[in-house]
Parts: sequence; C-alpha cells; structure tokens
Amino acid sequence: MRVEDKGLGFRYSDTGVEFKKPFTVSFWVKPESFDNKQVHLMSIRDKGDSWPTNTWGWFYHTMKPDGRTENFTIRVSAKYNIEYNFGDARIQPGVWQHLAYVFDFNEKGALLMQFYINGVRQELKSYVYGASERTGDRIKHERVSYPFRTQSVIAVGGAQHTNASVVANVDNLMFWDKSLTEEEIRRSMKGYAPDSVPENLLGYFDFEDAPQADGRFLSKGKKDFCAGTHDYGNGEKEGQGVLLWTQPELCAGTPFVGERSWQVTTTPEWEADNATIEAASGNAEAGSARVRFFNEGVYDVTLSLKNEYGDDRKSIIVLVGETSVSNVGADRLNVSPTLSDDSFNVTFDASGTYQLSVTGADGSALFRRQVTVDAGETIGVTPNAASGLCLLTVTRAGNTPATIKLIKK
Repeated sequence: MRVEDKGLGFRYSDTGVEFKKPFTVSFWVKPESFDNKQVHLMSIRDKGDSWPTNTWGWFYHTMKPDGRTENFTIRVSAKYNIEYNFGDARIQPGVWQHLAYVFDFNEKGALLMQFYINGVRQELKSYVYGASERTGDRIKHERVSYPFRTQSVIAVGGAQHTNASVVANVDNLMFWDKSLTEEEIRRSMKGYAPDSVPENLLGYFDFEDAPQADGRFLSKGKKDFCAGTHDYGNGEKEGQGVLLWTQPELCAGTPFVGERSWQVTTTPEWEADNATIEAASGNAEAGSARVRFFNEGVYDVTLSLKNEYGDDRKSIIVLVGETSVSNVGADRLNVSPTLSDDSFNVTFDASGTYQLSVTGADGSALFRRQVTVDAGETIGVTPNAASGLCLLTVTRAGNTPATIKLIKK
C-alpha cells in the first residue's frame, strides 16, 4: 500500500480493546528518502479532540532527516507527555524494514513503551516524564490518565501540524490485543496463512485482496473491522477534522513474507552509444537484443533490469569489426610499444587520476592499477597476458576515456 499525504490505518474503537489494556501495532515499511525534512511516521490521534492534541495525537512518532527519531511521545495527562529516547535507533530509507510498537500496559494500567526494528528490541536509553528524566533503574511503567477518545485512529503516515507525511510503501499491518515478545514479533514478520492466524491477532491487513467500495480492506485477523487510507475534511474548531476514507494506491509489497498475489513485472532496457536498438525482449530470467552499430569500434552496451522493488545495471564490452589501436581511442590516449613484447606504454594527454585495467578476451583480469599523472606523462603497463587479444580500459572519475583492443604477438 502506498502512503504519501494520506494516512493508512483504522479506528481504535473498532478493535474492541479497552483503554489501558496492552496492544501491539506492527507493519513492514519501505520509506523513500526523508528529503532533508522531519516526517510523521505513525500516530494515534482523534481529529475531533481539542487543539493541539487533535494535530499531534495521543501518541506520535516523527523522524529526523537522517532516519533517527525526533519525537516518540505519549500524552499522559492534559499537561504532561512522556518523551521516549531510543538512542541511535534508525530507520533506513529505500529498504524494507519491520517495525513493531508495543504498548505495554500492566495490570494497574501503567504504560511502558517498547520499540522493535526488524525483530530486534531497541534499547530505551531514557525518557522525560513531565519535567523529570528517567534513566537506568528509574525506567518503569508510568501512570497514564489522558484517554483514547472514541474516534482515535491508529495510522501510518498522514500530515501532522508542521510535519509532512512519510512517503513509503507499507505492508502487512497488524494489531494485537497483547504485548508481543521479541520471539513473537520475529515470527509475525513472515505473515500468516488464513488457517494459522493466532488468537490475539485481531487486525491483519496484507492488502492482497480487492478493497471494499469505500476503499477499505477487511481484516483477515480474528475480529471483523476495516483499515484503509484516509484524509480529513474541515472540522468546526482549530485543528479538528472529519475522517474521510479514500481509495487506495496499490503497489508491490515486501518480498519477505509468504505467497503474494501482486504480480511484479521485470522489464529490460538496453543502451548503446553510436547504435540503434532494433529489437529487444526479456524478463528477469533471460533476454536478448539486436543492436546495429554505426561504425567499427569498441563500445559499452548496458542492460538495465527494473521492477517495483528497484533496478540493476550491467555493462558489457562489444567489439565491432576489425578494430586496431590506431583508430580507437587515439584521440584520447597514446598507446605505444616498448622493446619488450610483454609490455606497452600509455601516454596521457591530461593530468588526473586514472584507473587502468587489462582484460583477456574471456573476461579474465590481467592487469589493474590506479595512477596519478601529469599531462604528457607516460606509464608502462605489463599485463600477465598470453598471446592473443586483450582489452585496455582507462577510466577517470567513473567515465571511460578509452577502451582499446590490443594484440599480443
């Protein structure tokens, strides 16, 4: 499921879990770049509440531009918050990660939050309760008097006051009516078949089936309720809003769970300089292209494979015609013989740092060296080559000034 300016979630009241009873919220998330701004990742809030709680929420988790936590906050009373500090816990952009928020209410209704990334419990370094900081053995369950309101929504993303929504793909959203252990969280990361859903997993949304007419998805957990993307219409007072369910934007989910119905298609793209791609076909497993080059020479041909999980590229060297040293790269490099049959000289027309490599016709590495030279300087090259064809490649700052075909007699 795609999350941008709208949140993805469900009403807390639909779960049937009473306030001050333990619960756990977990999901897979792949954030895009945080783009040098603070973003809102997850919250529990009622937009019908009074300002400023209606824009911040009873709970909210916001991120710094480097993926570390800015706020991990619980509103415990009308005047005080708990600000949790999980140290250097970091969420990486561009990769799938599993997050679990454990709201560990004890039998007296006091709360201590726990936070997991990829099934690993993050160390709670300290927290500020009101005006007092708790560390070490002073960290404990704390009394919470500020309640959930009837329409509180548990949501991933969505704009919040001065914070933009996280832009991310989200998958396998879960709600449990218990405080999960580390072992239980790790097991839940893999997802569940319909006949193996645990008793305490009330809300289970894998977004594999079609949504209902209002855009929401029915839970595959032990309780019938719905989750979906949502926005807010204008409310009567400052910061207030009316919950509006919206149509979802579907996307490829995490590859780290079981069977998926979403079809991921991999497409190839070929690139070649001084050439025309006349025909190309293929998929993730195999493919081919017919390329017509305008002139003889040595060329890089690049294949890119792309799908919704990402892309990868690979370049190969193609020899066209009877290429010789005299007509390839001579305008950029001067390659000359020596008195020895085992070596040759390379003279550079511009100063800088270059990488030289020599490969055999079979792709084997025969020589590799980095040099820093002045304009007009000559470097000797002695590759470990038998007689026959080899290729000299010279690169500078990632670019290829010349690739030259050589014949060792």
